[in-house]
Amino acid sequence: MGFWESAVLLAWVAIIVTALVVYGLSRQVALFLSRGAAVSVTGRWQLDTLPAELLPNDGDAALVLFVSSDCPKCSERLADLAQEVRGRPASDIVLAYGADDDGPMPVSGARSVRLEGPLETLGVVATPYGIVTLTDGSIAGSGPIGSRDALRAMLRTMDDNRIATHTAADKEVES
Repeated sequence: MGFWESAVLLAWVAIIVTALVVYGLSRQVALFLSRGAAVSVTGRWQLDTLPAELLPNDGDAALVLFVSSDCPKCSERLADLAQEVRGRPASDIVLAYGADDDGPMPVSGARSVRLEGPLETLGVVATPYGIVTLTDGSIAGSGPIGSRDALRAMLRTMDDNRIATHTAADKEVES
């Protein structure tokens, strides 16, 4: 085989590899877009479609973690969550999953809620996804939970809103 035949063969191999990469990326993009448009929540927004079971039971704030049983990152974050909530007093953690899911692995100190429809109806486009809900139904924070640091940030947001709520209530009592 001469130089030109080798060059043509190598070019065809490069073209095939490039085509496979483009095909794989287009499948990922199609999967992402088929799940719906992302909802960006900043500040405190009222979410009318938030089911009552996702609101805090007895606390001022709850961390709702949307998970799926077929999501590898979800199992990692649930293991992280089990370590993070250990020793937390009265933490209000909710694991929410869609009606088409088998449910997440149980985490001590967290309650699981099966939603009536798929997660996409609440604007959850990827799992794990977390929101911090307040008793009045507003959302204090939201975002994807792709790392342990992101999970800790959501737990901090929940704790900060508990502290802010208690501080405001204490000031009203003193007045």
